[in-house]
Amino acid sequence: MLQRLFSLLFPAFLSCALTGALLVAIPGAPAAWAQETEPVRVEHGCQGSDLFERMAPEARNALAAAAMAAPFPSGNHWLASRGDSTIHLIGTFHVFDPRMTPHMRKLMPVLHKADLILLEATEDDMAQLKKDLASKPEMIFVTGPTLPDRLEPAEWNALRSELELRGIPGFFAAKFQPWYVTMILSIPPCAASQMTEGSTGFDQLIMTAAREMGTPTMALEPYDTVFRVFGGMTPEEQLESVRSAMASAPMATDMLVTMKNAYFREEHRLLWEVARQQSIDAASDPEQGQADFERLEDALINDRNLAWMDRIRAEAPGRTLVVAVGAGHLAGHKGLLNLLAEDGYEIRRQDF
Repeated sequence: MLQRLFSLLFPAFLSCALTGALLVAIPGAPAAWAQETEPVRVEHGCQGSDLFERMAPEARNALAAAAMAAPFPSGNHWLASRGDSTIHLIGTFHVFDPRMTPHMRKLMPVLHKADLILLEATEDDMAQLKKDLASKPEMIFVTGPTLPDRLEPAEWNALRSELELRGIPGFFAAKFQPWYVTMILSIPPCAASQMTEGSTGFDQLIMTAAREMGTPTMALEPYDTVFRVFGGMTPEEQLESVRSAMASAPMATDMLVTMKNAYFREEHRLLWEVARQQSIDAASDPEQGQADFERLEDALINDRNLAWMDRIRAEAPGRTLVVAVGAGHLAGHKGLLNLLAEDGYEIRRQDF
């Protein structure tokens, strides 16, 4: 079932930029989810370890082989060209890391030449989201029984403590929809503080540069797309997702460190294969675990990629585009790179 996947997969869900959009739009909520890899790193005062460093070599090799079997499994910057259309695809990450700075400098000439930058959400979308949340609190708040009403007292007390570590008072979090709480639990407290510190991820760095250069930006989808995906879970599934996320919350810092290191090694597909294997291992029925994963992959990645292609096809003729999206959207048979290749584009990896 989908609820099994939330605790296991949510770090991979951070590849979806609107996850970040959801988080930054809510007062008091945290901001969402390397060649230079070290086994241990410190993230804003929290110490975590790279899970790949602790993995048995045979397990790492199997996951690497699975990742390499997918089209375009690595690389954060690609160039797609066909006729008079040029598209730079940039895989992004949504929690700031100082290692982004030199990569951003390297991308500035590309951004300068762009006629249009396509993102999962623009700054205008973020502003509109804040307005809508003020007038439509039901987007993330329940209108019926709250979490303390639905959880056992011990469960609620433990959950409240975890949320307070992330800067969210229990009285405020009590009325969150459970799927949103699950998302928050996937973010370690050390990263949650980035919201109040004003830190940003790679998408926001690109948006800021575009604004300063006067380059137009456009969203690839309505900002509420991911709301609809998560909102499709039943109340029971959502509640179970909270329980599962509570069990894995202590690993959130390790997962963030692991994700960041993999991102700067440009190994985005490897993370997705880790999430797939975790889903299968956690399921009592491995075949059902695989089916659940594929269902979620379709909803959060593949279906959105297919929809984005309509916008890309409409905007590309005769122009130079930058498409900056979560790195998890690049690889795979239904990844943006393969979809463009099927459209006749020549795809070439660029230095990131």
